[in-house]
Amino acid sequence: MFQPKTILTILSAAALLTTSAQSWALATDREQPVYIEADYADIDQLNHVTVYRGNVKIRQGSIGIWGDVVTIYTDQNNDLIKAFSDAKAGSLARFKQMPDDKPDEVWGEGERLEYWAAENLVKIFRRGKLWQGKDVFTSHRILYDTAKEVLVGGDQSTAGTGQAKERVRMTIQPKKQ
Repeated sequence: MFQPKTILTILSAAALLTTSAQSWALATDREQPVYIEADYADIDQLNHVTVYRGNVKIRQGSIGIWGDVVTIYTDQNNDLIKAFSDAKAGSLARFKQMPDDKPDEVWGEGERLEYWAAENLVKIFRRGKLWQGKDVFTSHRILYDTAKEVLVGGDQSTAGTGQAKERVRMTIQPKKQ
């Protein structure tokens, strides 16, 4: 049975995952409760690592994260350093969030999702897709700076060589007037 301190650590780790994303999510998300579902949780308080396994679902306000394995790394103050979500073979890890001042949710999926808190960076690997409304960006590798709203896809080392494994593909809808 979990001790109260352990339960607080589980909740704070999940909360840190979502509240650190405040620059790209609804401002009210951080005021919402955190809901976590998983088949298994492994909490290493000494090393500040929490691993959730088996159909993991984490939700706080408009933010949702799904994967087969979600690993959260925090520092000694329990501030989020990074969070990784991995899919099981043949599946995709997913996230969604509703940004302030935007009409549509932002969705992302890939075999591996990474969030690097200090850099405000979301990385999506293998079968990556990022979309908002009907605008879609796909690539085997997507880097998204949530603070600067900068998006990078593909592999620059293969650009122009004809050796790219997968091309970047975008669909951008016309602006409504």
